[in-house]
Amino acid sequence: MDVASLPCCPRCDHILVGITQPRCPECGTPIAPADFADLGRLVPGPPWERRRYIGRFRAFWATALLFLFRPRRALSRLQGAARTQEAVSYWLWTFPAAWVSALLLYAPIFLSRNWKWLRWEIMVDEVLAAGIRCCALILAGMFVWLPMLVLLDAALWRNRRLFHVLARGAVYSMSWWFWAAVLFAGAGNWLVDTQLNKLLWMLPDEYMPDPEWLHRLRSYGWTWGNAPLRGGLAGGVPAQYVPWICWVGTLLVTLQAIATGALTRKASRQHCQDPLRANRRLMPYLCFGWLLAVYLLLVDRHVQLRFHLQFPVEQLHSPMVWLVEQIREAL
Repeated sequence: MDVASLPCCPRCDHILVGITQPRCPECGTPIAPADFADLGRLVPGPPWERRRYIGRFRAFWATALLFLFRPRRALSRLQGAARTQEAVSYWLWTFPAAWVSALLLYAPIFLSRNWKWLRWEIMVDEVLAAGIRCCALILAGMFVWLPMLVLLDAALWRNRRLFHVLARGAVYSMSWWFWAAVLFAGAGNWLVDTQLNKLLWMLPDEYMPDPEWLHRLRSYGWTWGNAPLRGGLAGGVPAQYVPWICWVGTLLVTLQAIATGALTRKASRQHCQDPLRANRRLMPYLCFGWLLAVYLLLVDRHVQLRFHLQFPVEQLHSPMVWLVEQIREAL
C-alpha cells in the first residue's frame, strides 16, 4: 500500500490507521472531531492544508518553500480529498506576503541609494509601487491559467476528485510566481534595469538593422513599472517590444505546464478507470492553456497583458498620488 495515501498526523506525520482516540499516539496532537470521523481528510497534503494544527504563518512559508525546493514532493502530496478552495486561500495570502517580503529585500538597496534626499513621500511611493508590481505579477499568473481551469472544470464535471487535484496543483504552483514577485518587485527590478541599460548603451548603432528601434529602447528604459511614458504606449515603445517581466512569466508558465502534466499522469492512474484515455483527453487542455498563456504574455496586442505588466505603477499613478495627499493631510 502507498504510504502517501494513509492518514497521518498533521504535525509529526505519524500514521493514524487504527487509532481509537482523537489524538496522535506519537506526539499527542489533538485531532479535530471532523477529521477523526473521516481520517481520509488527513492524507498528507501541502502544509497549508494543515494550518489549523501548525498555524497559518508557519504553514504558508512551509508550503512556499516546499514548492520552491522540492516541487516533486509537493505535487505528490495533492492526492487527498481537499478541495480547490484550500489552494485559493493560500493564493490570496501570497499578495500581502510578497509585498512585505519584496520590501524587506529591497529596503537596503533603496535606503543606500536615497539616504541623502530621503523623504516620507518617496518612501510611501516606493512602498505602494512595490505592492502594485507584486499584485500585478501574481494576478497575471492566475489570469493566464484561468481559461484552462474553466475548461477542466467543464471536462471533469463527473470526476470532481481529479479536477480538484489538478486545480490545486495549478494554484499551489503559483508559489513560483510568488517568489518571482518577491525577487523582481524591488531588488531584481533595480538590477535588471541598471544592467540592461548599460548593455543597450554599449551596442553600436551602425551594426543594428534598426538604429531608431534601439534608440527608443534606450530612451524608454527597462525598469518594471517606473519607466516614463514618453509619447504614450503607441508613440513611445516599439511594436516589437516585449517587457522583460513577460519573459519571466513565460518561464514560470512553462514550469507550471510541465509540473501539471506530471501531476495529470499520476492523478489519472489513481482517480480514473482508464488512465491512458484520461491522459489523452486532458493533455490537449493543458497544451491549450500553456499556448494561450504564452500568447497573452508575448504576442497579444488586444488584451495587452504585457503592457499592463510593464507599467502597473504608471497606470495607477493618479490613485497613488491621491493616497499620498490624503496621508499628508491626515498627518
